[in-house]
Amino acid sequence: MIANYWLIELACMFNESGTADESSIEFINSLEEKRCGYLILTDKTTGNRESIAAALRNVGCRHISSEHIYTSLTAAIDSIAARCPQKNRAGCLGGKGMKQTLRDAGFQVDGSDADWVFVGTDRNAAFSDYSYLLSLLQKGASLIELDSSPRELYQGRWVPGPGAVVSMLEAASGKKAVSFAQPCKTVIQRAMRRLNALKDETVLVSDDLNKAIRAGIAAEVKTAWLMGDEELPENILKSEMKPTYVIHDLSGLMR
Repeated sequence: MIANYWLIELACMFNESGTADESSIEFINSLEEKRCGYLILTDKTTGNRESIAAALRNVGCRHISSEHIYTSLTAAIDSIAARCPQKNRAGCLGGKGMKQTLRDAGFQVDGSDADWVFVGTDRNAAFSDYSYLLSLLQKGASLIELDSSPRELYQGRWVPGPGAVVSMLEAASGKKAVSFAQPCKTVIQRAMRRLNALKDETVLVSDDLNKAIRAGIAAEVKTAWLMGDEELPENILKSEMKPTYVIHDLSGLMR
């Protein structure tokens, strides 16, 4: 292996049709065999870490557990615990696992006051939910963005994404959100702390050249860009982002 620690974006585990990528599954299993440290990075909040790990086990990643999943919410919780652990009141908008994750981390959730408002994906949110979060922000809570997607494809049609909701709350409250949306430098650094990894021992793997590879370079780790089938080789020559490695599938990293 070319590194001891790996940060792998969840999107790299699946091909463009949404099915599991065989080379990615083989790569994850090889990391286990060689006892390398790794985390799967995702900013999705519709499921919890265990449900994501279970989905990966079902497609062949035999030994993966919730401890291998590092979400934007986990990064935000880690950051708050390190900087201001006494601020533990939260309001949130997200999947059904978000509230339990916050409670498990010691947060008081859904009170009349809050220190933090966490915003992820909640496709059942109503006007009353947005109004509640706005009231918390007006009382002094800080706004936390977990996913910056302005829109999402859901059941064959585009719907507003969590990034659009954050923009709405920013406009209504006059506050700027603190973003843990992946990919970003902060999440990469927090993930490395979770692994006790050093910069020169770590590789970030992503199919996003402009955002994720940029974030990896800013965090001073090695980067591996997973080229899509429609990507042209000259794209990397034209881009100001210069990843450490360029690969067509994750098997190219198994040496």
